Amino acid sequence: MAGVNWPGGGETMVPEGLQYASIRDIVTKVSSIGMNVIRLTWAVQMVDDILDLPGGDVKIRKSFNEALGRENGTIVYNAVMKNNPTLDPEITRLGIFDAIAKECAAQGIYVHLDNHVSKAGWCCQERDGNAWFDDVDFNTIKWKRALGYMAEHGKTWPNLVSMALRNELRRGPNSFQNYNWATWYGNMTAGAEAIHKANPDVLIYFSGLGFDTELRPIFADDQGSAFA
Repeated sequence: MAGVNWPGGGETMVPEGLQYASIRDIVTKVSSIGMNVIRLTWAVQMVDDILDLPGGDVKIRKSFNEALGRENGTIVYNAVMKNNPTLDPEITRLGIFDAIAKECAAQGIYVHLDNHVSKAGWCCQERDGNAWFDDVDFNTIKWKRALGYMAEHGKTWPNLVSMALRNELRRGPNSFQNYNWATWYGNMTAGAEAIHKANPDVLIYFSGLGFDTELRPIFADDQGSAFA
């Protein structure tokens, strides 16, 4: 597969760029340069809001206003709807993901779902709260729940071919005691099991350590030692 990244894990939790172009035009451009897959990133926070908030999945109008402020949020929302007039004005965050997956399928483009962060926002830093399992904003239980949820939801997308467990795992300021092989292995296999149980047809991608640059400790003799 050869593909491009489409960020959807930022503060709005809405895949970016729709205020500048339609979903169809963006997917067409991806196809025109010979790409056949889109890496669509998402935040655990989006799923937490669906499952834990009374209103469920958040409408993009509200999401833009909360993330950008009412004035800027309204400007962006209006631009998104102008460029994408076929979208329901009350569409939700996950509804946008559905619309992207549908258009990708229509144009023969696969979707690879990438869990980028837990708390929505730019990635990545060691001190951003999203670095390592049970970091300040990285609730491992909710992460596994979200993986299963997105895997189950993705069964409605015929072109979903793979999911990544987590983007750029790294040492956080509070992870010195458990930044090791045993913690990585236990959580990553549990995450993979959550995906596979919900959707056994997708490929599962594992992230290494050190911002996804280090795999060597996985094969080291001393698998319980801390990573250097």
